[in-house]
Amino acid sequence: MSALLATAAAPRSTADASGWAAPPSARITALVVDPDRRSRGIGRHLLEAVEAAARRRGCGAVELTSSAHRHSAHRFYLAAGYQELPHRFFKQLDAAGDDHHGEKTPSTD
Repeated sequence: MSALLATAAAPRSTADASGWAAPPSARITALVVDPDRRSRGIGRHLLEAVEAAARRRGCGAVELTSSAHRHSAHRFYLAAGYQELPHRFFKQLDAAGDDHHGEKTPSTD
């Protein structure tokens, strides 16, 4: 069994409505430390390596997602200085193109 696994996506830029582009952000797509090897600083070193790589590539932030039930992981990320942003939205696309399944899209007003 491996001691660790980490992957990160390429930096991505974002622009607001005015066209101002924020510095790109890096995204951690997976960070896993074998349960038998946790609490040894491995996860912290992985985060530090990702953050250093992101800085070298001009990123202004690192983002990641974590399942709601992973409370110990959330404590780990908070202790590492990450801010919890509580909303994430996901949409499963229907191959036939009927993504709303006959429902109206709610208004954002």
